[in-house]
Formats: sequence, structure tokens, C-alpha cells
Amino acid sequence: DEGDPVTDVTADVGTVTFNGSSFDWTFDPPCDWVTDGLSHSVTFNLFDVVNGHNPGSNAYTIDLNVTNTAPVIAGDCGAAIVAGITQATYANFSSTDANVGDVAAWSYTVAPSMPIGTVDLTGGVLTFTPDPLDEAVGFFTFTVRVTDCAGDYDECDVTFEVISQLPFFIEIEVE
Repeated sequence: DEGDPVTDVTADVGTVTFNGSSFDWTFDPPCDWVTDGLSHSVTFNLFDVVNGHNPGSNAYTIDLNVTNTAPVIAGDCGAAIVAGITQATYANFSSTDANVGDVAAWSYTVAPSMPIGTVDLTGGVLTFTPDPLDEAVGFFTFTVRVTDCAGDYDECDVTFEVISQLPFFIEIEVE
């Protein structure tokens, strides 16, 4: 079926889509194929799942030598973002990788030091909420990194300028 995984005995190796006249294979190798340096073969056999039989005896085999390239981060790299105390502020990143293998891992470090507050980096979205107990205003540079299953990585910086949320006073004159 369209979108079903192409599998071997051990792992998914991509997906197949039907474009109206032929089948397109999107290769997504398992991590061990990316890191083992060996040659691998993938054989395609068409199978009619509705009628439960192989409509032809043709098998198609492709021999592969998988090499890895480092992932590349795009998005809010180099951005300067204003973050108000107690307000959730976001930076968005995406990652591309020719042979991602397994899902890429996101991580971060921050300088000059980790401010009090909450930080989350999930799926390329960095969320930073400064805490009023910190009383630290200024600039915090987060270095965001994406690492693939082979250990190759890319990283970029985003700077949050933490500003204080001063109370709003109204002067009332009483007679």
C-alpha cells in the first residue's frame, strides 16, 4: 500500500509511494546501515494485498553503500529574541540530513550560565521562560545542537535578551 514501510528482516529502510505510473522509494536507512560501512541490498517484490498474491514474478534489487553527511540546522540561527520574565518565548529550528537514519537528537547549552526558569527543547522548538526569582536581566546565548545516529552534528546560536517586567503604577490624587 502507498506509504507502507519497505522492510527487510531487521528494520524499515524507507517508504514507497505510487505516483500514478510507477513507485517511488524514499530511502531512510537504519542507523546500523549508516555506521557499519558495509554494502547492503534491498529487493522489491510487488504484492497485491487486496487479492493476496504477487501480480508478477519480477523482483528488483538495489545494492547500496550508505555514507553519512552531517545534519544541517535552519531556522532562528543567529536570532536575537526579547524574553520577558515569566513569559514563554520560542525559537524554532529545523534539521535536514541526507541520511538521517534514526531520529535526530536535539540538545542545548547556555552561556554565560543557566538562568532560573524553564527551558525545553523538543522537536526543534526551544522554549525559554525566565523566572522572576532570578532577577537576572541581560543576554543568554543558547547553542542548539542536532546530532544524528552516527554522531555527526550541526549547531547554531540564538540569543535571548531577558528584560524585567516592571510594575505599572498609576498616580491618583485624592482631595
